[in-house]
Amino acid sequence: MLRIFPALIGAGLTAMWVIGLSEDATVWLTWLVGIAAALSFATVGLIPEKHGSLWAAACLGLLSGGLGVMWLVGLVTHAAPWLTWWSFIAAILAFLVAAGVATQGGLDGLRTRETI
Repeated sequence: MLRIFPALIGAGLTAMWVIGLSEDATVWLTWLVGIAAALSFATVGLIPEKHGSLWAAACLGLLSGGLGVMWLVGLVTHAAPWLTWWSFIAAILAFLVAAGVATQGGLDGLRTRETI
């Protein structure tokens, strides 16, 4: 169920990358957003269909941390403001998805099995 969210984050990051390339935004931030998009798409395959995965949660957490660092460095270096702040929003979303993926397995374990 949670597999769609990293794909949506990746699609948003891809859109930011394309817009950044066409608008001549800060080059280093634009390309790092593009790399983050590819990494976000790569985590889709790490999330099992019905169970949580600590490995996928760790990867999404690292992606969130990387986007957060990009946001801070973008603020300090006065990078394109729109790209900087959208990177921050993507970092928050990636963190929330990482938390959901990490807790999904535990929640599935608490669920009782139905017998027919």
